[in-house]
Amino acid sequence: MKKLFFLTMVLLLVGAFALPAAAVPVADLTTLAGYFPEGSVIYASVRTDDDFVGTLDGLLQRVPEIGGLSLTSSLDTVASGIKSGATFQDLFRPWLGDTAAFGLLPLTTMDEFRNPVALIAISLTDREAAEAFFQSVTRPRDYEQTQGDGFTTYESTRDNTHLAFRDDVLLIASSFDAIAAGGAVTAALSAAEPFTTAISQLPGADYNAVIYIDSPTILEFTQSQLENVGPSEIAILQALDDVSPQVFGFTIVDGSSLTIDAVTAATGEALNVTGGMTTPLDLGIVSRLPAGTPLVILGTNFADSYTAALAQIEPLLAMQGTDADMAQFETGLWLIELFVRGLTGLDLQRELLPALNGTYAIYAGVNPAAEGADTAFDLVSPELLLDFALTFNVTDAATAAQLRDNLNTILGDLPTERIDNLDIAFDEVNGTPVIVLSIETDPFSGDQIEFVLAVTDEVFTVGTRRYVEAALNPGVGLDQDPQWQAAAQYFVADSYSLLYQSSANLAPLVGIFARTGSSDTRDISQVLGLVTGLVDNSSISYGRLGETGVQMRAVLTLSSD
Repeated sequence: MKKLFFLTMVLLLVGAFALPAAAVPVADLTTLAGYFPEGSVIYASVRTDDDFVGTLDGLLQRVPEIGGLSLTSSLDTVASGIKSGATFQDLFRPWLGDTAAFGLLPLTTMDEFRNPVALIAISLTDREAAEAFFQSVTRPRDYEQTQGDGFTTYESTRDNTHLAFRDDVLLIASSFDAIAAGGAVTAALSAAEPFTTAISQLPGADYNAVIYIDSPTILEFTQSQLENVGPSEIAILQALDDVSPQVFGFTIVDGSSLTIDAVTAATGEALNVTGGMTTPLDLGIVSRLPAGTPLVILGTNFADSYTAALAQIEPLLAMQGTDADMAQFETGLWLIELFVRGLTGLDLQRELLPALNGTYAIYAGVNPAAEGADTAFDLVSPELLLDFALTFNVTDAATAAQLRDNLNTILGDLPTERIDNLDIAFDEVNGTPVIVLSIETDPFSGDQIEFVLAVTDEVFTVGTRRYVEAALNPGVGLDQDPQWQAAAQYFVADSYSLLYQSSANLAPLVGIFARTGSSDTRDISQVLGLVTGLVDNSSISYGRLGETGVQMRAVLTLSSD
């Protein structure tokens, strides 16, 4: 019996991550929800058909690092362990249907070990064959068999693994009460409003696996089980009260783009916790990022996000902190704002941040000169060969001009001699004034790392010289990069937050870290080698779902090699 249970869990877990190519309608994946009672807090359903197994094997063959592993051979190994010489097709396929599901029943009921009741549902094509198989691998004394109207139950006498067979489904539960009536439920999850509403929000029609999570109920139950709930935990739970159940849909698009869609609805304070700053991105900013930039984070409403973060932190400190903690926090904020005012001549919250409230990009990559590096140490000495920058679209040109003038005046009035290990100089990039900050990294050789800062009517940018120059005078930008263009077709519409990765620019690091010599850098090299060899690009994008919801899409596109 344990082998059967183990195989079932293997099918479910592998199915969730396999993402086979030929997806099926969502309705096919929610049919088994008819055997779960209304109020079930988790429901996960996946495909179990032969096409699913074949597609997974095709994906596994594209990963040579796993040594030729295949699901078919693994399932055959399980089958041969049950019956010598048997294959999965011999033992299981004659009765196994096309879908299986796992879930947790309402948290008002527990099994004999005081744990939430778990239920597995497996679709059947041949009940007699399935039941005969079960009887062939178990001992009669281990179960009490009962014949019902259209079903047979097997109550375990040894553990909490109980079964019910119907013509179309096998049910396996951790509590006999859950299947004593053969799986009949008074009110099914499949017809429950929270479930149907959440499932209907998925943007696609076809998926290969779906997961439903009743987050509010789970949070409420968790809170009720905690003996000592602190003020911060209470505040978080209260903020999440407005979050609705979440649904995840798994599929694969265009043969190589593994895709996860996630949707949830939220209102009030919950939107601030889960991403309330939802002004759509201006993707025009990526023209200022060089083509080939491999790591990018895009966001918007930085000033509003800063204000919202303070609004979350301050009440938490007021509830759980001491007067000294609150005073220390307020002093820290005051010192930050004092430093910013001293450096820029502008008030951080009232003047500077609102001028930088448009789309911003945080990005990093490998300088082309790094291809000549021998080890990882050469990436930072004598010059920095890893590029990165932070670039804001300016939303208030007048304030930006004031910031530029103030920086030039304040930094220009500093002593000309070295300030500790820092040199400040003024330069131009194609006619645009920039401030150059050089930080000494080795007093013996005089090696320095250089950062450049510039403010125009259009952008505020700070970072390494190559990236800042590109931000000020765009050439062949990331928007013209084929990998970016391939990824962009899958972004959530009107995304307000975006993470992007591509592999080509990171490939030189594989050899560099491998040659560095330490076990840690060799491990990094192996991970980078796997990623750059297997993945062309990946992205995670967030967008609004109607007036109050949030949609997330994560896409990983496999290499075509």
